[in-house]
Amino acid sequence: MDVRSISDHETVFLDGSLSMYDNKAFAFVIPDDGTDISTVRVRVEDYWEQQEPKMIMASGAAKCRRIYQESIARADEIGMKAVDDFQNTKFQDNKKRLGYTRL
Repeated sequence: MDVRSISDHETVFLDGSLSMYDNKAFAFVIPDDGTDISTVRVRVEDYWEQQEPKMIMASGAAKCRRIYQESIARADEIGMKAVDDFQNTKFQDNKKRLGYTRL
């Protein structure tokens, strides 16, 4: 279906209908600067930024897949799961606080 986004939480479909999406549950899921989890998040992001060009410039799909799998493994070693868990917990807390039952 063809769509046109008019804001970060509204989409207009070609038939003229409007879909509203409330993104409040995603507020404040990023760790505060200076915290241990924020440091881990920055390390993971910095590492991933170094790996993305290698994947894009890989000589073929197999090499790209290998770099990707190695990158995920290394990001896990750095602490990606802890960051994901932190952000998922914040998201679920926001959903409860806002009374959302589906998201």
